Amino acid sequence: MAAAHANPASALYASCAAVHSASARLLLRAQGEGTARADMNGDDLFALMTALGWAIDQPSFAPRADHLVHLVTGAILTNPSNNDAKKAMC
Repeated sequence: MAAAHANPASALYASCAAVHSASARLLLRAQGEGTARADMNGDDLFALMTALGWAIDQPSFAPRADHLVHLVTGAILTNPSNNDAKKAMC
């Protein structure tokens, strides 16, 4: 998945490219509102999302999935409140 968004020959290209594009737009909007770090781009966000998706799919990390999502969300948002982190997890 991490490389599929840049490989038109991949069967996952269309769906991964769409997720990459949508998440980049959401990030830009959040950055414009001052609620997301300004020093990251869509590629950074996609990398974090794919890494998080892989991690929480592993049985050894599954019990800590919510905590891992909260950590990553906290690293992206500039002023994460509990409500913001919960919204980001949905």
